[in-house]
Amino acid sequence: DYMNRYEIATGNPELRPSTWWNIRLSNGLAFNGGQLVTEITYAKLSNIIDQTITTDPVNNISTAQWNNALKETSWNIGTSFFYYKLKWVKISAAMGCGYDKTQANIASLVSNLNSFSAFGNANLRFVFDKNQTWSGFIGGFYTGREKTVNGRIDDSYGLNCGLNHSCLNNRLNIKLTAINILASKTSGYTRSNDGMYMIFKNDYRPLTFILGLSYSFGKAINIKSKKYSSEDIESRF
Repeated sequence: DYMNRYEIATGNPELRPSTWWNIRLSNGLAFNGGQLVTEITYAKLSNIIDQTITTDPVNNISTAQWNNALKETSWNIGTSFFYYKLKWVKISAAMGCGYDKTQANIASLVSNLNSFSAFGNANLRFVFDKNQTWSGFIGGFYTGREKTVNGRIDDSYGLNCGLNHSCLNNRLNIKLTAINILASKTSGYTRSNDGMYMIFKNDYRPLTFILGLSYSFGKAINIKSKKYSSEDIESRF
């Protein structure tokens, strides 16, 4: 165990391994210039290891411990989309949603919880010239609100982009990336026993620019292939 004035973290020698199994049905549809893949998954998870927190309201001391806290049944559907026929842009995207039924093995957690989750992301890669020396990308994501037996995480989103240039016979590569052009805060709450809540909110998602340079030395390795007739091979024996 280790502790400070208000927090105690303790181990658990009785932890058991988590187990899971799933059934997945997948379908891929190829069309002119792209592909669409859909998957439906049913899964059961047992003895899920999670950190549980109990709070002493009198002394204001919280105790954290890893336990086999949960078991879960989930149904999920996800779709991936790829489109690469256009010369100047390549598109990839994914989205999905799920329904989870969670049961708690720890008395301090909510005994049963039914929750719905959703997500989506997309990435566009652009080529600006015939020699493909100038390229760029735009990527974004969205994650829906997620509820668990020990709290909630609010929905979040983000948008990034970048520009890439290759020169000197593709030896020198220059890349400029902008992160958090659009970015949500990270917020939600965690729940402990006796109906106590701990709320968190992180607004630190600054707009960030990253400049990268790379240079390749040496020459390309050319592998020469030789063809042998059957007579050449037979003559060696």
